[in-house]
Order: sequence, then structure tokens, then C-alpha cells
Amino acid sequence: MRFGQPTLAGASLLGPELREQAAGLVAVAAAVRAGRHERLGTTVQLGLPRDWHPRSTSVAWRQALHGLDDLVALGVAAGVASAAEERSGWVEAARELFMDWSTRGRQPHGVAASVPALARRIGHLVQAAALLAPELRADAETWRALLAVVYSDAVALAVALERQVADAWRIAGARALVVAGRFFDGLEARGWVEHGLDVLWAQLREQVHDDGGHVSRDPAWHAFVLAEYLQILTMQRIENDDVPPWCRKRIRGMADFLLRLSHPDGALALPRGGPVMGIRPVDELLAVAAIELNEPAFASEGPLPGIWPLLVLGEPGLRAWEGLARSRGLPTPRVLRRTRYAVLPGAPGDVLIADGEAPFAYELSLGGRRMLVGPGDGADEGHPMAGYARSVRARNVLVSAAGAEPVPGGSTEVHWSMRDGVISCAATSALPGALRYRRSIAGLPGRFWLVCEDLVGTGTWSGESLIHLHPETRVLAACAGRPAFIASRGEGRHLAIVFAGTAPVRLITGSTDDGAQGWYAVAPGDFRPAPTIALAVAGALPLVTGYVLLPDGSPEARLDIDRDAFHIRATIWARGGRYDLTILSDEIELVMHDR
Repeated sequence: MRFGQPTLAGASLLGPELREQAAGLVAVAAAVRAGRHERLGTTVQLGLPRDWHPRSTSVAWRQALHGLDDLVALGVAAGVASAAEERSGWVEAARELFMDWSTRGRQPHGVAASVPALARRIGHLVQAAALLAPELRADAETWRALLAVVYSDAVALAVALERQVADAWRIAGARALVVAGRFFDGLEARGWVEHGLDVLWAQLREQVHDDGGHVSRDPAWHAFVLAEYLQILTMQRIENDDVPPWCRKRIRGMADFLLRLSHPDGALALPRGGPVMGIRPVDELLAVAAIELNEPAFASEGPLPGIWPLLVLGEPGLRAWEGLARSRGLPTPRVLRRTRYAVLPGAPGDVLIADGEAPFAYELSLGGRRMLVGPGDGADEGHPMAGYARSVRARNVLVSAAGAEPVPGGSTEVHWSMRDGVISCAATSALPGALRYRRSIAGLPGRFWLVCEDLVGTGTWSGESLIHLHPETRVLAACAGRPAFIASRGEGRHLAIVFAGTAPVRLITGSTDDGAQGWYAVAPGDFRPAPTIALAVAGALPLVTGYVLLPDGSPEARLDIDRDAFHIRATIWARGGRYDLTILSDEIELVMHDR
């Protein structure tokens, strides 16, 4: 073993004064001591003796269980205990949990021996060894068992990693090898470090685009991968080892990508509907990135957020945070071309984030609060709403009357432009029956966002354009000759949603008809009824319609959209003025008129 080198640099900083910040982990530790284990939104009572392989759970849930992250929660609870007796209780619970797993739950095959379980378990056992070091080293039996498990898991992971596909778990497995190599001493351990770093740098080039986005295009998995690389940066700094300059630059790009694909309240935008175990909150990730990359633009105001950055960075990182000049500015227009996302900001606190592959599913924050949303945190496999959370009907997109995706098996072309102060993006897809679908989103910062649906072909088509709102949103309907809605969250800002023409519009909440609509997951598996607006899009082709989103707008605003053989023309009457937009191929031209 290697002594004198901290695995968690901030483990010694824990104390009763941090109990409030660690309240979430203490609650998890209390549930574990009572036999309740929660992962991916599913809580299971394992019983006594524990059933380490519950058949009612998904593979991902069991992999997370065998990752033994509960040991870290118990270790943090012991670190913030206010009395010696309380700490002893948490330590004994951690010891009993680990020994029960090592004697009854451990298996040389199956989910417990998979790369996701191995990668998690190695890291969590090493962290538990740092958090509970005095007690564990005084207990020879438990200490020997922990060392044996970490060593055997590292040997197994070194072999299994070669067969792992190039995904986020290959990166997590490589970091776990580095952790094990830093934990032990000798030539074999040094080989783990070298092999793990080689894989990490190679996968950073292979799995992360030049714009900073992960190849999965899922913001949750992107955050997971970023956390792995930030911890490697910290370990390399503690060991006084170099990091290739291009690697630091690409990790900085990952942090910038995460910042841009986050709402002002810190929530990830446009998740894919499936929860990811172990991702850290956005503010915590960006805080570590701000220190390790010396980038004040990532830092938020106030004290160091959460417990995880404190444990990872230690006292030097805490001092650096206190002296950091905070300079996080407002969102700026940005197109992430390789990963196909666009950021269209408005007034301070207002931002629309669009996904070019949905095509152009989007989410919108107004006044710093999420207003138009997607499925939320989704659900694990086996949950009754898991299929809905992963479907297009849980997103702000156009769907056919049968509920099929707008682009079944088709390819999507995405174009971006900025002209006359208008930021625009357009996605074109091929539909069955020689149809072409095109969605254009144009934003004039502080004034409006226009969403235009264009279907070209022969015959007729019917479907709906869906707009999902946050569960806390209050919706008022208005009709000044045509339908409109006013959406608000609490006092202050509101959003006017005005439609073109007089097509029927439905307001749905918590429906299980038509493939389930009007639900939002505030936490994995915790779905709440939420307002959903469905605009009917039907008629003879070619067909064009849409709606405009007006921050603090009036329901008396008006939108007209028509087309000819070459152009789409949209006219918006709002705020005492008129906006004429002409859409030609990939360009949008704006002419503004006063009252």
C-alpha cells in the first residue's frame, strides 16, 4: 500500500459544522441502516439477511447496488457526526454492510463483475477507506478484506476493460484503474496507472467532440464523463504529474458545454429520459472545473457548493475558491455544431436550448426558471412511465396522429444562421411517403422565439405539435379571435404562447391516453402531472403552421404564417410593433416596423 497520499483530499475537513450541507448523504445513510436502498428512482427493502440480487430490479439498478456507493454515504455521515457514539454507529453500519456483501453478495460473474459495477466499487471502497481510515485500520479483519476486494477487482477490471466498448463506462473503468494504482504500491499498481491514463486520454479524443460534447449527446452522460476527468485532473495535480495540454483544453470544452446546456437554475436541459446513476449537480461539477482549470467563468456566487467538491479539492481548493474572481456571465448565442445543439438566449434569465436531432426538441427558461420542459429525470427500466419518458411524446416536437416519431429511420440536416439580429436554426428530415419535414426556430433576443412547422409533399397529413410545461406552471387560456395561452410560475414573469391560424388546440394534464402526455419527472421515477399544449397540425400538403413564444407578452398578440413555392413568411404583431420574417432555405430575414 501507499501511505501518506490522500485519496480524498478533503476527508479531514469533515465535521459537525458541515452536517447541513451533507444532509442528503446523511439521509441516504439512515435509509441504508434501515435496510432501504434507493437507486435510479427505485427503492428496494433488501431485508435481513440482505438479498443482494433482487430479481424485481433492472440490471442497471443491480450494477449500481454492487457499486457500494452506500459506503461513501455512511462514511460522510460518520465524518459529520456530532458525537463519538454517533460516529461509531455509522462506522459499524459501514463495516457490517461491506462484510455482508463480501461474504454473501460478491460473485465472480454477472452484474457484480461487470465493468460498471467494478468501476464504481473500486472508487467507492477507496473513498470509504479514506473516510473511515482510523476505525478500518484498527479492525484487521475488515481492513484485510477491503484490501483483498480492491486488489482482486482491479485485476479483474484490467482484463475486462479491454473488452469494454468505447462508452462512458470505459472511461469510468480507466479512472478506477488509476485510483487502484495510486492506492497500492509496486510495479503492478504502476502498470494500472499507466494503462488507465493511456485509455483515458485516448477515449477523451475518441468520445468527446471538438465542441466539448460527449458522443452520446445525452447531457446526463456528459456530466458523468466530465466528473471522471475532473477527478483525474485532481489526482494528477496531487501527484505532481503532468496532463497533456490538449487534454486540459478538451476538458475545459466539456465544462463549457455543460454550462451552456444547463438552465439558469442548474438543471440539465434536454435529457434523454433515462436516469444516470452517480452524476453530480451542475454547480458542483463547474466548481471543481473552475478550480482545476483556473477558469472563473465556471464559478457561481457564494460558498463552495455541496460536499463532493470539498472532498475532491481539499483545503487548497477551498482557499482557491474563496480567492477566485467570479465572472460567470449571461448565456450568449452559441451553436455546438458537432453535437448539434443550439443556445438562443433572450433577456437575463431567459434562454431556449434546442436539440438538432429530435428534430429541434427544445426547453425554455424564463426569468431563471424552467418554463417549457422535456421528460425531466425520466425513469429506470421497468417503471410504468419509462417508455413514455424515452419517447418523442414527452418532448416539444411535432408527432404524427399515430404517435410515431417524426423521423422514423430518416436522416436530419441541421443548419444555423445569424442575420439582422435574429438567431435561427432549422432541421430538415425525410418522412415516409416522400414527405419532407422542416422545423425552424428563430429568436430575437428579448422579444420572441418563433417555432415554424413546415411539411412538404402530396396528399394529407395529421398530427400535433406538443408544448410541455413545468408542473409548477399556471396556464391561462385566452381567445382574441384565435387561441393563445399565458403561462407563469409564481409572481413576476410570464410567457405568452400565440398560435398561427385557428387550428384546434388542446390543454392536457396527466393523461394516459394517446401514449401518455402531461407528465414530468422531478426526480428519477417521480412523475408529476404537468400542463401540455397540443396544437393540431392537419390538412392538405404542403402545410405550414407554428407558434410564437413572447416573454411577458400579451394574448392579444397575433401571428400569421403563409408560404409560396420558395418562401415562408411569418408576421408577428406584438409589443406595439410588427415583425416580418422571411424564411428562404437556411436564411431568415427580419424587417421590423414601429407602431
